[in-house]
Amino acid sequence: MAVNPSRGQGADALFSVVCSSGTRSPVHELRLLINSAIDGRKACYVYYDRATNAFALVKDEGSGSTSLPAGNMDMIENSQCSLDGAKSGAQVDANTAKIQVAIHFKPSFAGKKNIYTYGEDASESNTGLVLGGSWVVPPGASSGRR
Repeated sequence: MAVNPSRGQGADALFSVVCSSGTRSPVHELRLLINSAIDGRKACYVYYDRATNAFALVKDEGSGSTSLPAGNMDMIENSQCSLDGAKSGAQVDANTAKIQVAIHFKPSFAGKKNIYTYGEDASESNTGLVLGGSWVVPPGASSGRR
């Protein structure tokens, strides 16, 4: 598992997450969790599902999500962040998957956040949530996006 950038700050970021299964079983799910703790509630928590070729953003309460097919020009959002479908995408091969996720953080999500990643292959072997870095969302962050 690797995330790039692993450190930084700002209201907008383009995160890349790469996972190789190391086996003959293809990677079928990647997750990116950005929050002050390992908690999907009130977080910027994104899933990529290879089977549906779609991104999902977990809702504020930590259960349920809003999804968006990869390559779709729309945006999905919760109270912490929005995902820009036009700038997000996925590349997959036999046992490696890479996602690029364009995120805009909302002003109410200000502060230092941890970046966690997760990968799972078709045999359901997974990495667990792995701390990959940190991001600082500035107070009053805005770029004119929703």
